[in-house]
Amino acid sequence: MKRMLALPLSILLVFSVIVGCASSAKNDQPQIARMSLSASQQEIVDLISHMNHEVLLFEYNLSDALNVMEVWVEIYHYGDYLAEVVRLHIAGNEAVSLKDGRLAIEINQFGNNEFRWTIASEGARYFSDSWVAEYEDMARGYGSITEPVSISSGQEIILYLSMLTTGSSIRSMSDLQYYLENPEELADYTYVHVIKARFSE
Repeated sequence: MKRMLALPLSILLVFSVIVGCASSAKNDQPQIARMSLSASQQEIVDLISHMNHEVLLFEYNLSDALNVMEVWVEIYHYGDYLAEVVRLHIAGNEAVSLKDGRLAIEINQFGNNEFRWTIASEGARYFSDSWVAEYEDMARGYGSITEPVSISSGQEIILYLSMLTTGSSIRSMSDLQYYLENPEELADYTYVHVIKARFSE
């Protein structure tokens, strides 16, 4: 039980340290991007991150019209939608402004086929239950956006993709948004975990 609590809490520690120091990039066009970190901040993230424990940090800036944020994890099995395992939903108000914000996602992998996700932003925190794949021996390729992605009201954005296969090869487009219009490409993989975001009015 202590192990189960310690891992999700590590993201909260990193997030609180970095939020106090990092500054959002200002841009007229609403967008979301990987958080820009100083060398010392990156050292902290690297300290607690490894292949089975990923910490993803994003920052976003919105127009005044966008006031709702959703972030969720979808799982696909040979291209077919299988499940949604966790969803964060925040509506801005007088106490919570979504104008410029930060988003933290923690991914924990236990063994080769059990995963848990934590999503945190603006004081809200959502934890998934464990999700266990049917197969234990799978190759895995994964990664998040590397360039800022423009935000349009109601448009889904892929922030992160994890491909697992019992086959022998994994290939991925560098622009993750490609898979929004070409979801059939996911059919080549035993499982795909997709972390998506949507901002709306």
